[in-house]
Amino acid sequence: MSFELCRPDQSRYLAHFTKCNSRGGKSSAKDIFKKILSDKTIKAHSVPWTKGPAVCFTECPWTSMTNHANNYSPYGIGFTKKYIYERGGNPVFYVRPEIFSKQEWDVSIINYFTPFVPKYAPEDTKAEFKKNGFEQDYLDYSHEREWRLLENLEFDYADISFLVVDKAEEIEEIVKVTNGGVSTNLILPMSTYKMIESLWPVHKIDTTL
Repeated sequence: MSFELCRPDQSRYLAHFTKCNSRGGKSSAKDIFKKILSDKTIKAHSVPWTKGPAVCFTECPWTSMTNHANNYSPYGIGFTKKYIYERGGNPVFYVRPEIFSKQEWDVSIINYFTPFVPKYAPEDTKAEFKKNGFEQDYLDYSHEREWRLLENLEFDYADISFLVVDKAEEIEEIVKVTNGGVSTNLILPMSTYKMIESLWPVHKIDTTL
């Protein structure tokens, strides 16, 4: 029996959003996005808490994409879950720190894990977590519904489900980067969504009414 996913809180798709190079380079999030498209490769980078390589994706619904883009950038590339799963991708496991630290994780799976210390955790749990060298006493990325692939992702333009850019004026520029390999119909401007959200807010309370 085939199963068609149709839920507002889930998606058939995963997106990788770029951010500016924080490792001493000068590349902007847009430059990195264009290089990914030009090379047709997303390179795996070190995950902070496990130090192993991973390409990260989010399954957050479109209604949360504005906040996600604010944390990273408005430049993203999307694939189907099926495509990422077939290449070894897996949802991230969010694990309490006392569980995370006590396990001897196999090297093949440790990079699928992230410590989970929400703001509502007991104060002693948060204090113990901060003593381990973290800048703050909580760590909660569960809203990202993250998936990871533990190696570089090489793809063809036909594998891309959608692209996200900052403004509509950038669409033609991005099409040229792909030499026409990605249709303009698959490129979504974040600025357009922000305008729609401002005119017809679906998850904000309009106090002016």
